[in-house]
Amino acid sequence: MMKRILPYTLSLCLSLCGNVPAICQEPLEDPPLSPDMITGEGYDEDFDDEEYAGEFYEGSPEEDYLNSDIRNRPFDKKQWEGLVGDLDYSQKTKKRPENKKKKAAAPEEPDNPRPPLKFNAGWLKYVAQGILIVGGAVLLAFIIYRMLGFKGGPRNKRINRQSDIGEINLEKIEENLAETDLERYIRLAVEQGNLPLAVRLYYLAVIQSLSQRQVIRWKKDKTNRHYLAEAAATGFYPEFRALTLVYETTWYGNLDLDREMFDQLQSRFNTFIRDIRQPLTPAPAS
Repeated sequence: MMKRILPYTLSLCLSLCGNVPAICQEPLEDPPLSPDMITGEGYDEDFDDEEYAGEFYEGSPEEDYLNSDIRNRPFDKKQWEGLVGDLDYSQKTKKRPENKKKKAAAPEEPDNPRPPLKFNAGWLKYVAQGILIVGGAVLLAFIIYRMLGFKGGPRNKRINRQSDIGEINLEKIEENLAETDLERYIRLAVEQGNLPLAVRLYYLAVIQSLSQRQVIRWKKDKTNRHYLAEAAATGFYPEFRALTLVYETTWYGNLDLDREMFDQLQSRFNTFIRDIRQPLTPAPAS
């Protein structure tokens, strides 16, 4: 029996002896000892060989999770009660009311905003110049008008002007127009050469005749336009209106009236006054 085992034992020894030089070429060096390794303070008591071995285990995460152990960690009940002691879970929480008012959406700014308008006050200069030019022209025309001696008067002026010529007092004549002998004053004005005053007296004679005929109602404060309105519905209106225009142009417009023109006006006034004073012809009996 020993003879059979001996060859195998020798071969095993030879093989081991052949490997001795290789082992001796790379001697193992122990790691240096640290103070924690000597005192044991760096040793982790929770170190698990199986968990350490898992680092080299190639398996799926699901298998690792299913195969892992459940650890119970300590629970401090007093600390938990101190944290949640003021909370009451028995009542239902109220929902915060929703804000029904939607905030107005801010207007979207255009991609190409318009440039701000710039006020150009340059045109005001031209307006001011135009106003000054027009005002200067009006002022110059007024000065020339006054220098040339034009004296304008209102066409609708009341008859209250007094004459300073001799015994002719227009104010007294107008106050007593119904009883005044106007023909005497007309002859006096013509003799004195005051033809405009004679025309003024002729026009008063027309007013006197129309008032006596009850075509108009005489009143000192009335204007010529009032008398024309009262006579508008009668047959005397056309000639009365024409003579009113002649009188106002002569008296208020300071018309330079010569003797020939006056004679024509005198004939026209006398004809119209006779027509007014003619009695009414009764209508023929049917």
